[in-house]
Amino acid sequence: MGTTIPAPGTYQYIEGDTVSFGSQANAGYHFAYWVLNDGTSIDTLDTHYANGYVLVSSLLALNIHAISFTAYFEAGNPDSTTITYAVNDPTMGTITPTPGTYTIYVGDNITTTATPNDGYVLSAWVFDTYLNGVLINSDTTYSDDPEFENPMNFGSLPQSYADYEATITITALFEAGSAPTLYTVTVNSADLTMGTVTSSASGQVAENTSVTVTATPAEGYHFVAWMNGTTQVSTANPYTFTVTSDITLTATFEANDPVVTYYTVTVNSADLNMGTVTSSASGQVAENTSVTVTATPAEGYHFVAWMNGDAQVSTENPYTFTVTGNITLTATFEANDPVVTYYEVTVNSADVNMGTVTSTASGQVAENTEVTVTATPAEGYRFVAWMNGNDTVSTENPYTFTVTGDITLTAVFELGIGIDDFDFTNVNVYSTKSTIIVNGAENQDIFVYDMNGRCIYKHFNANETERINVLSAGAYLVRISNGVTKKVVVVK
Repeated sequence: MGTTIPAPGTYQYIEGDTVSFGSQANAGYHFAYWVLNDGTSIDTLDTHYANGYVLVSSLLALNIHAISFTAYFEAGNPDSTTITYAVNDPTMGTITPTPGTYTIYVGDNITTTATPNDGYVLSAWVFDTYLNGVLINSDTTYSDDPEFENPMNFGSLPQSYADYEATITITALFEAGSAPTLYTVTVNSADLTMGTVTSSASGQVAENTSVTVTATPAEGYHFVAWMNGTTQVSTANPYTFTVTSDITLTATFEANDPVVTYYTVTVNSADLNMGTVTSSASGQVAENTSVTVTATPAEGYHFVAWMNGDAQVSTENPYTFTVTGNITLTATFEANDPVVTYYEVTVNSADVNMGTVTSTASGQVAENTEVTVTATPAEGYRFVAWMNGNDTVSTENPYTFTVTGDITLTAVFELGIGIDDFDFTNVNVYSTKSTIIVNGAENQDIFVYDMNGRCIYKHFNANETERINVLSAGAYLVRISNGVTKKVVVVK
């Protein structure tokens, strides 16, 4: 036959709230009357109820903590009139129902919703009453009025509108502006028999609004704390906060106890140089109080455990416990593991055709790691030295060193018969200390290259004997213009 507005269900309200309710008949039916939970028709009660609303404070004054309303409908269409929904500027927003004129029956609930477009806000509702096309009454409800809502419930259509053939026009007034960010603020009591709550604002509340909530204990009880879920928010009463998000504050109460047992709670740090501590309560604390202690390590240290004397209590941080006796909690800390420095170790062969290399470690290697590199000459070749760029590091093979920085070791090989014994087309190449000596290359062109491929010496139409001084020890390539290339290792 019909439904209620809000939808049938159970809702909780706090003192100071005005509870609005209405009905909506289905086609072929009309609203008849409301009945309370005790079976009494609403028409026989105090006038608080006559227009479809009730003040919570009035119910509490009557010691009523729960009430139900049941809407009764009857078959048949009652008397009716017309209602028009409109907006001041359709470019600023829309209204539901869609703008237009509709038939409305006596007892039908009048509810409408405005939806502003981006850059606009709903500033007011205008409820106009016309008689024979003449405006006889206009009520404007501005956004800062306490009764302003969106959706807006204007109550049920009274019989008088049908009797006098009066019509209604409801207009949503929009204006430029940005709607504030709204959050849901819910305030209730954990147990209404222990105490009640009031709030300076609830429901949809603009961001950064200052809200004050007050808990009023019933006789024989006292206020304990404001809770948000399982988190204690405050023990202040009244408690004032700034709205920054959705929040549900529940006032908790407990029965008065003439004797309160207190215990000493002490919280400290084993070494203040390693870290500090804080506690949600300390000193004389009531029995069964929940206390949270937090340890904050200093730079270079980390928290280890909470100790009570020699007994380890917990490794949690923060740590929450219930006070049941005297307790001294000491936070212990220890130094972090030292920072390990890594260096890049690269090991390769100057010519993989002459020999290969292996290493006990390469790539990113921790500082002070001992690394052994091994060069394995190919058949017909022999190992000469380990080079780091143009610098000879060692002639040992295997060679062991300690990592102290980035290093690239290149294994240099030469023909196994030795350069001093090598003779090709009567050309001899050999070295003494820092001098490369070339014999038998008369009238030839001589070129000398370092291991980076740079030409460090050239002589055209050479003499029978050429003596070439080099600046540093290392491996060099000697090329004769007739195509002979010989590798020489010079070690100072």
